[in-house]
Amino acid sequence: MERIAIDIGGVILDIHNNSDESLLMSNTIDYLNKLKNKYDLYLLSFCGKKTEQETRTVLKNIHNIDSIIDESKWIFVRKTKNKKVEMINHNIKLLIDDRKSIIDDVISNNLLGVLFTNWNDELLNIVYNEMNRLNARND
Repeated sequence: MERIAIDIGGVILDIHNNSDESLLMSNTIDYLNKLKNKYDLYLLSFCGKKTEQETRTVLKNIHNIDSIIDESKWIFVRKTKNKKVEMINHNIKLLIDDRKSIIDDVISNNLLGVLFTNWNDELLNIVYNEMNRLNARND
């Protein structure tokens, strides 16, 4: 099963909600489950150690994300450029991220990147199409 990674802040967790709560982006659980049916999912996030611990707690204890993506597949990096390194190290083919600069960096290293806007069928179709193109190239 092909591997894809998903950023956390701004993709899974709504970091712009103007409250102290860590809210999920709309439709996150539904679309993670749809992706999980076709791909081996990882989380790949850039943050500091303190934010990593807070994020792990929120994802496990409040949103139960670990029931969809096992915590052993949660990768946290301290530098944004290390996202592509971890993708290569874990044989992850595609990253969904809300930062264009990160997507551009991933793509410049012959990996796939999809810029996140919202969890919806359009995003899902873009992911499916990118992965299908990759598989067609490899056949």
